[in-house]
Amino acid sequence: MKGVLAVQGSQRLFVLQGVRKEGGGARSKQLQVCGELKGEEGREWRDEEERRSELIVIGKNLSHER
Repeated sequence: MKGVLAVQGSQRLFVLQGVRKEGGGARSKQLQVCGELKGEEGREWRDEEERRSELIVIGKNLSHER
């Protein structure tokens, strides 16, 4: 997942990035899921930009419905 968040009261955008990894191997009957989610303040919003939050999910077998 990647995204930009518009945080109320902040003049800076907030950048969010998450990674999910699945493991267990072909012989394993257990699915192990681990992940990491990071966020940090980014640059200042430009005057002409619409301040809105947007998340993009990247993965396999995802529904394309919104």
